[in-house]
Amino acid sequence: MISKKKRTMLTISPSEFAFNRRRLGTILKRIGAELELPGRVTVKLASVEESRWLNKRFLKKNYATDVLSFHCGEELVDGFYLGDIMICYPIAHDQAANRRHSIDKELLTLVVHGMLHLLGWDHERDNGEMVALQQRILDRHWGKKR
Repeated sequence: MISKKKRTMLTISPSEFAFNRRRLGTILKRIGAELELPGRVTVKLASVEESRWLNKRFLKKNYATDVLSFHCGEELVDGFYLGDIMICYPIAHDQAANRRHSIDKELLTLVVHGMLHLLGWDHERDNGEMVALQQRILDRHWGKKR
């Protein structure tokens, strides 16, 4: 049974990567509350090698990817743990440069994408609904021009 607490707790680690942790954390907590995330989420920033290893181990794909979500869905003594999101920082950094926006916006985009997956959304099967929702969320919380 999912805890009735709707408090969103988001942990981003490690700190060796450059981004505006405070700003991103604030925005993500608001988005988590809006999405009514039923528990805690950990965001792990990873290297290309770690991303490739996780993608191969869990999805049988032998390449690094920008984001992976791992649903846990476990009731713990101190609350419900929804799951983990892995973001490959070097890929996110390159995508931000290619899209001509900040690393903060790219990380936000990828974490929101991961959150939606943890909530059961699947962009490969939903005729674009998840991607449309993701864009509406980003527009509301980041803005179209930043």
